[in-house]
Formats: sequence, structure tokens, C-alpha cells
Amino acid sequence: MIFQEYALIERLTVMENALSGRLGYVGFWRSWFRRFPTTDVAEAFTLLIRVGLSDMANKRADALSGGQRQRVGIVRALMQRPELLLVDEPTASLDPKTSRQIMRLILELCTERGLAAIINIHDVALARQFAQRIVGLRAGVIVFDGPPNSLDAAALTAIYGDEDWTATLGHGGKVAEDEHRSAVPEVERLAGLA
Repeated sequence: MIFQEYALIERLTVMENALSGRLGYVGFWRSWFRRFPTTDVAEAFTLLIRVGLSDMANKRADALSGGQRQRVGIVRALMQRPELLLVDEPTASLDPKTSRQIMRLILELCTERGLAAIINIHDVALARQFAQRIVGLRAGVIVFDGPPNSLDAAALTAIYGDEDWTATLGHGGKVAEDEHRSAVPEVERLAGLA
């Protein structure tokens, strides 16, 4: 799982936080003394390189920016070698540019690893841009399930309630085809939750 508030151990290094994703797979004494198998350390380095943090492996987590912390959280989650990645509001505390970078990174990593992901996100624009499928819930009931380009004002009203959704949707309530196509490469098994 990738958490909204990162859930890092602030006093530990980036590498130690990344390797904490393997704690459930190594014995008590190995974890106590932070003696992880060399294969786990190598995998952590590979992932840190992939997310652009290899030069920060020995930096404490409390010295990182929000986007860097989220990248460490992504690495920690991937270190568990999941079959399904659960992502809770991965961009809630990030600026718009970093939000797009984090969403793009998650999608790319899922594609590279053949990994399914369920992303809980309330940012309609990001959901429409990066998700292949959007499932909208209201009071625990599915009120929308479809592709991003069919998420219109009526669907948003069903999900969130009455509001003028024109500015949120842009383009008169429709997604421009070329805008959607150029956003990111398609992810075959990604579902987004709005």
C-alpha cells in the first residue's frame, strides 16, 4: 500500500525505509539488526534509481520533500512484491507538477511490473488523465463505473452532489481526445477510484 501521508519513519534513512517493505519476509534478528539479504538491498537500490532517489539513499526521511517522500513510499510498497497495489490519495499533499509526476511514475511502474493498482483519488482532473477506468462511490454505493471520457457533469453530480462542474471538466464537459491520448501510456490493468 502507498499511503497518503507517506508513513515513513522519519529518523531512518531512505534506504532503511525502502527496506522496511521487506520486514515481513526476513527473520526477527535480521530485521532487528537491519541485516537484509543482499538481493533485497540490490532490489532497493534498483528501485531507488528508478524513482530518481539513488543519490539520497543515506539521507534521513525527515530531510526529504513531499514528492521525494512519496517516491520512497512507492519503493517500500514495491519491495513487498505485491500482486495488487493499493494507493491512497498519493497526490493529496503535493503541488500540481509533482502530482502529475507521481501519478505518471505509479502508472509506469505498474506497467513495467504487470501490476494491478487501485488508486483512491479525489482529484477529478488527475483521475481523468491517468486512470483507464474510474469507479465513483457515494455512500458506499457504486454510482459510476466507466472510462474517463464518459465521466461528465451528471456522473460527478451523482458522485459528489450538485455543483457546477464546468471548470472541473473543461472543454464544455468533455475530454479532448488528443489531450487524453497524450497524457500517459495506457495501463492495461489499472483502475482509478474517484
